[in-house]
Amino acid sequence: MDAVEQSWLDAGILIEHHFSDGLYIKKTIIPAGVELPQHAHQYAHASVVVDGLGTFSAGSRVIEFGPGDILNVPARTAHRLVALTEVTWLCIHATSCTDLALLDRSLTYIPDETHV
Repeated sequence: MDAVEQSWLDAGILIEHHFSDGLYIKKTIIPAGVELPQHAHQYAHASVVVDGLGTFSAGSRVIEFGPGDILNVPARTAHRLVALTEVTWLCIHATSCTDLALLDRSLTYIPDETHV
């Protein structure tokens, strides 16, 4: 487990990891009032709202979301989420990595100053 995931667990966020042939689904249950800080991924991914209400920010765009919403996040796009109620959220990534110690590092994009 990396430091980011540990900080999420410390905030009361529950995480489940699910793997299929070339797909990774991260199920995240976020308590009301908790924010997933801004981050970006190397590759595009889809997020599915299973339950709850919140706001999703990507660049200057802020949208409200609810159950059944699907958000497509382009590669290397900084984004964050704020849970207004408890939120169950699925992030779906195409990856063959199944090593939890390497997974977030393989998916996370760390921009240099030219990309901020």
